[in-house]
Amino acid sequence: DRNHFLYVGVLTAQKYLTTRGRAIRHTWAPHVPGKVEFYVGENVDDVDDGAGDALPLVRLQSVQDDVYPPQKKSFLLLKRMYDAYLNSGYQWFMRADDDVYVNTEKLEMFLRRLNSSEPVYLGQTGLGNAEERGRLSLMHGENYCMGGPGMIFSREVLRRVGPHIRECVHQLYSWHEDVEISRCVRRFAGVNCAWSYQMQELFYEHYALRKGYIDPYDEPNNPKLHTAMTLHPNKNPAYQVKLHYFMRSQRIQQLMGKVKQLSRDVVELSSRLTSAIDVEHFMLGSPLTLNRFSPRHHADVIEWSFLTDRLLYSAPPRQPRRSLPIDLQLTIRNLVMQVMAMMNSNSRSRGRVIDFKQVGYGYRRVNPLYGAEYVLDLLLVYKRYKGKKMTIPVRRHAYLQQSFGRTEMREDYPINKHMMRAVLDRSRPNALIAIINSLQDKSKRFLSAIGLAKHSNKKAAKTVNIIVPLSGRFDTFRSFMTNLENVSLSRGDPVSLLAIIFVGAESEYKLDARRTSELLDNYSKRYPLYDLRQIPINAKFSRGLALEIGASHFSNDSLLFFCDVDVVFDAEFSGKCRANTRRGVRVFYPVLFSEFHPKFEGEQTSWRFSSNDPNPRDLVKPRDDHFVIHGNFGHWRSYGYGLLCVYQSDFTATGGFDMTIQGWGLEDVDLVDKFIGVKRKDDQKRMDIMRVVEPSLVHVYHPSHCDPALTENQFRMCQASRASGITSITNLAGMW
Repeated sequence: DRNHFLYVGVLTAQKYLTTRGRAIRHTWAPHVPGKVEFYVGENVDDVDDGAGDALPLVRLQSVQDDVYPPQKKSFLLLKRMYDAYLNSGYQWFMRADDDVYVNTEKLEMFLRRLNSSEPVYLGQTGLGNAEERGRLSLMHGENYCMGGPGMIFSREVLRRVGPHIRECVHQLYSWHEDVEISRCVRRFAGVNCAWSYQMQELFYEHYALRKGYIDPYDEPNNPKLHTAMTLHPNKNPAYQVKLHYFMRSQRIQQLMGKVKQLSRDVVELSSRLTSAIDVEHFMLGSPLTLNRFSPRHHADVIEWSFLTDRLLYSAPPRQPRRSLPIDLQLTIRNLVMQVMAMMNSNSRSRGRVIDFKQVGYGYRRVNPLYGAEYVLDLLLVYKRYKGKKMTIPVRRHAYLQQSFGRTEMREDYPINKHMMRAVLDRSRPNALIAIINSLQDKSKRFLSAIGLAKHSNKKAAKTVNIIVPLSGRFDTFRSFMTNLENVSLSRGDPVSLLAIIFVGAESEYKLDARRTSELLDNYSKRYPLYDLRQIPINAKFSRGLALEIGASHFSNDSLLFFCDVDVVFDAEFSGKCRANTRRGVRVFYPVLFSEFHPKFEGEQTSWRFSSNDPNPRDLVKPRDDHFVIHGNFGHWRSYGYGLLCVYQSDFTATGGFDMTIQGWGLEDVDLVDKFIGVKRKDDQKRMDIMRVVEPSLVHVYHPSHCDPALTENQFRMCQASRASGITSITNLAGMW
């Protein structure tokens, strides 16, 4: 009878009934194949279980509820089990703490393989810690079952020990109730706590970190969470519930795996019986092979993503690496645990156990027809405990497939059609009002286009102050201003521009500086309501110096956008700059799309030589639409930090740019490191750095030059950046 298989007595106290007691009542207790009762002192009040029912309490006479250690309470718990339930049909009896979690399915499966008519005493074997050994009155070959993970008695053990409980209470040799119960069992039942290496895993004492609770998501590589029948301690009720949901999810995965295997059996039998089967069942029950999908063309090959235990490298080239997502971490952990369960399925007969250490590296891809595929390099530890004992590290490659299951959908709440219709009716604007609003908007945009008015919202948008360092490059700056006019100035978008112009000694740079100044003056006259300024500097070009000077001309509450002259953006970017930047909280580092050489082909190898010209001229006609994003058109500049949206006060808090850096690069990386170290003023937390791919921001291709006079690190970074802008890896592969 499953309802009379196991009786569990939980040792607790009044102060824990509304916390730990209720947590047990609503997690593992309902799944026990028998009965669960809570043992307390004689003067404890009734407590409900939080759902309207009373907790099943057993008040032990002459026992004070707050006495610790609870030796008398523990012995009288056994006495009550003996008196009330020995002849009630129960085969097994368990004494449990109120901070233990019991995996009832695993425990029942384990106990049904044993004979309860024999004296069996189970738990995690203990000998005492280093300080206590020799003081517990344990003879050679004697041990005890630790009370925390739980003690389990067969019916025969309880039958032998029950009549002698009071005698054991009067002959105590230590203050440890688990040691004294084990001594009593050994004396009158003639059996020790089971000596077994496996008991350490089945009755799990969680020593890690000594936190007092078990969070299964903090220890994804702990195999004990998947093999243990009891886990202790879990003193926090919230984590008791969290652990229970984790165990239930594992059970769901097991059942889904069985359903998948049955689907494969159906497909196999159908093929043998030559009976028809629909497409859905065929796809769900397709057998596992390493060649489920055979591509016919190169473009059909599904690319693999590379991963480590911490990072994910996406399959498309030039994509930035990122931390392994939480969902993928959990998936890999579950897959590894399933692999370990398969490898250890015959560990008892083989006399060895294999422990998981970590994932060295791996590959992953998703086949849209069948599911996810993995190749994992597993670092393991091989432990032999029969014969010649040994422990050695090993490595194994695991080829895994995570097949799709049947699509399941459910509606959380029934749709209220009347409410939806009412909402739609209210949101549908009057046609005449919509036409009037449209005409008003167009008239405002026309006035803004001729510079007579700015577009006014109910709440004025924050002005984005664009700072652009410039040395020569007049033609490029003219294209920059044309784009700025199209996306911002003519639309009334609140922006300002400050150009920091380096006037060099060469006549060409002086000419470009003069033409740049005249161009800005023309735009200022055309758009008088916009702040379009310039600051000439007689110095050697330094991007950090230019941005530092530019930022100093704005107030602390000004929103700055550090930009480059060869960057174009669309009308949406200024809004994103405002939305993604918060003063004192967050800075915005967009990842821009950097264009490849528009006309590069295999035979145009002379480009390499022309790009080394100290004064290269942009002879390449740019693409018509810079915002067409494609792998052969460019790449995401994930390692560049030159473009930044930040409030002036936050920029000042970092100490600004390093003025000692001259020439190309490094000043942006140095500033990022400073932002990482800056703390917020309100809560002393670190500043948030928002780093996302931004399709509204494009770096237009131009031939670049790396000055040999740069420092070794700057020169190497410049060369790498220049090489990455030639063409895509796909094109290179096609050429050679």
